[in-house]
Amino acid sequence: MLGTAAGLAVLAATPHLAIAVVGKLIYGADFGGPMEVGMFSMRQRRTDPAWYGRAFTVSMSLNFMGSPIGSAAAGPLIGAGLVVCLGTATGFSCGTALLARVMLPGGRARE
Repeated sequence: MLGTAAGLAVLAATPHLAIAVVGKLIYGADFGGPMEVGMFSMRQRRTDPAWYGRAFTVSMSLNFMGSPIGSAAAGPLIGAGLVVCLGTATGFSCGTALLARVMLPGGRARE
């Protein structure tokens, strides 16, 4: 999540195409595969196998529910400017990283 924030921050801060490409590479390398694999691996380790279907269904529903909400919020933000929109996305990415750190239980995973 912090890698996603870093990529978005680079995109928000640069007027140069070459640096924007670097920002997209950072964003894509972090968000595309590794974050999804890590997120679902963590969920699988922390969930009792008898609850997999129910837990993953609710989890994926909540994940996809964020897309229209994010799109609705992005409309007015983009009117304020691209930097405002990308800066807000950066802030939300940092916030989710902090929430994950605070809310996820520590300790060893179920074996």
